[in-house]
Amino acid sequence: MVRTFPILPTILALVCGGLSARPAAAQTIPSPYRYIDTGQEAGLFLGTMSSAAGRFDLGSKSGRLYGARYSIELGGPFSLEGVGRILSTTRDVRDPARDQGDRTIGQADVRLASLDARVKFSLTGRRTWHRLSPYALAGGGISWDMAGASELDQQLLPDDRFSFGTSFLALLGAGVRWLPVRSVELRADGGLELWQLDTPSGYLDTTRDLGFTSAPPQKEWVSGLQGSVGLALRW
Repeated sequence: MVRTFPILPTILALVCGGLSARPAAAQTIPSPYRYIDTGQEAGLFLGTMSSAAGRFDLGSKSGRLYGARYSIELGGPFSLEGVGRILSTTRDVRDPARDQGDRTIGQADVRLASLDARVKFSLTGRRTWHRLSPYALAGGGISWDMAGASELDQQLLPDDRFSFGTSFLALLGAGVRWLPVRSVELRADGGLELWQLDTPSGYLDTTRDLGFTSAPPQKEWVSGLQGSVGLALRW
């Protein structure tokens, strides 16, 4: 008796095995990380600033800020950024010769301009995680009031007039970038800022009874909290 080899069942088994093996061989696990292959960006932003007016309530109040920035990747997780912006707000005009509690005679417009440079540190390096890139930043620059003196200031004695002048600005903050496509970036950030206010010389006159229990400082540091959102193009 001649034994026959089961050709048809064998062919079907080989074909089925080949078909089932291909998807397994081609299967990949997508990574949540994507490399950032662009090195520069420029964009606009707007936000708000909540600031302290200082011991004598002479500084700027909270207001809106808007500006522009340019950034370049330095290598690894670091990038360098230049920012120019304006804080649009008001300040109290105060007359120290009047009684305590009745020294505010009105408000003046403030256009607080600033230029600063910042170093950003990306927590994900030159990559995004699910298209997001959180970062920390620190920087410094200068700030000045473009509005200058108001008509109300002219009603005060020259030594009692407040002038913002030009002040050093320091900042520390954090934020996150979202890159939905290669050339477009949306970002949100916030942080703490510090700058100095000069005390008018009239407030330093020890012969005047201004109700201070200690000698007024010639300069004082004030702080502000800011937050902003922006849109940038990358290349």
